[in-house]
Amino acid sequence: MFSDTGRKALILIVDDQEIIRKKVIEALGVDNYDFLEAEDGQRAVQLFLEKHPDIIMLDAVMPKMNGFEACRFIRETEKEAHAPTPILMITSLSDVDSVNEGFAAGVNDFIQKPINIDILRRRLELMIKQQDYDEKLRKSEERFRMMAENALDCIVMVRLNPFRYEYISPVIERITGYNVDEFYHDPRLLSKIIYHRDREKLKLMINEGISEHQLYDIRIMHKNGQLVFVESQVVPVITNKTVIGLQIISRDISQRKKDEMRRRLESTKKALFETVKALSSTIEIRDPYTSGHQNRVAELAVAIAKEMDLDNPRIDAVQTAALLHDIGKITIPAEYLSKPGDLSDLEFSIIKHHPVVGYEILQPIEFHRPIAQIVYQHHERIDGSGYPLGLAGDEILLEARIIGVADVVEAMSSHRPYRAALGLDIALQEVSSHLGDRYDADVGKACLRVFEKGDFMFSSAPFRKQTDGGKR
Repeated sequence: MFSDTGRKALILIVDDQEIIRKKVIEALGVDNYDFLEAEDGQRAVQLFLEKHPDIIMLDAVMPKMNGFEACRFIRETEKEAHAPTPILMITSLSDVDSVNEGFAAGVNDFIQKPINIDILRRRLELMIKQQDYDEKLRKSEERFRMMAENALDCIVMVRLNPFRYEYISPVIERITGYNVDEFYHDPRLLSKIIYHRDREKLKLMINEGISEHQLYDIRIMHKNGQLVFVESQVVPVITNKTVIGLQIISRDISQRKKDEMRRRLESTKKALFETVKALSSTIEIRDPYTSGHQNRVAELAVAIAKEMDLDNPRIDAVQTAALLHDIGKITIPAEYLSKPGDLSDLEFSIIKHHPVVGYEILQPIEFHRPIAQIVYQHHERIDGSGYPLGLAGDEILLEARIIGVADVVEAMSSHRPYRAALGLDIALQEVSSHLGDRYDADVGKACLRVFEKGDFMFSSAPFRKQTDGGKR
């Protein structure tokens, strides 16, 4: 009786002598087993195909089709079966050739005539127990395979010394790009695709001892050349205190790593931005008339960059450089910055040097974009009339051209010690009148569109104290 279903085993008894079949059935008991009877090999094959018995008791010598022929036919039909039907050959033949022929045909075991019922009963019980065990194992393996093949995690089981794969779940193709057959074909493939910088790390982990309670992060090279982050749990398979194999459960954590890197980058970016704003405010402490100037220039410069459809990294560079574009004025005497009248040539030449100082301050800092160069060039003009290098046209970085226009508009709109605020209309007229000579035409047109749309506004109002002053 099978333990999982409680049903009786179905035994097909094949013998050309009916009296032998009946005696066996009577001795084994219909309460313990269900029976089918066949008088020759042909009938046995027919019943096997129709009824699928659990065990076949097969006589060797019979008319029409003998036991060996019937056994070969049955085994041929069972080529794709997960568990071949146990066949017990009952025979009076005892020579070695007959036994060898039986095993070659697919017989599982032999029992001699005259039949010893006790021995037969024990043989049948062992066969049923083995079938029961095999069926449970098959179902367990099937459940495991279904779980493994439908899981997000990849399961690899390997045998050590010598190395060979015991099982690889198909998920491995999604993670590595290589299919299961490629791994079986090349046992070294798993070690080959480990990122070269992580191989020593992996060796060190192995030497220190593998813990099944620890998760290991390893990078591998995908078949398409991309780097994949994998988190693995390695469970040693131990027999007699010796590690004979490993069960490796892995998952692709590339997206998690990307999210972590993005959060770190955003945190660093935020910290950098706060530092930039702090640096930006240092010059305004010394020159109250330009309080908020760099911040307002940054706001307008960003709006122009967005109007020109620049990508986010370039927009960030415009904002950062704009917030720092006058940082070089930190070395200029405060009385020059707040002088109400005209500057002397010497004083003006010192002020014109502030882009150089700004470059020297920022150049050692590692920015993702050329911030120092942008600050260096923000007073250059398209026609070459700017300073300090006299650059022209495309020699000037686009970000510097944008800040140059935003700087002029904000400065003319705001009060200065040497003049009253000229107003936004005059500032925009300045840009419009000099498109293509002083100011980059595309940048200038984008600036005009920003104000024409009417949705841009400085976050803080420019300083507009209306007093007369000298002119520079």
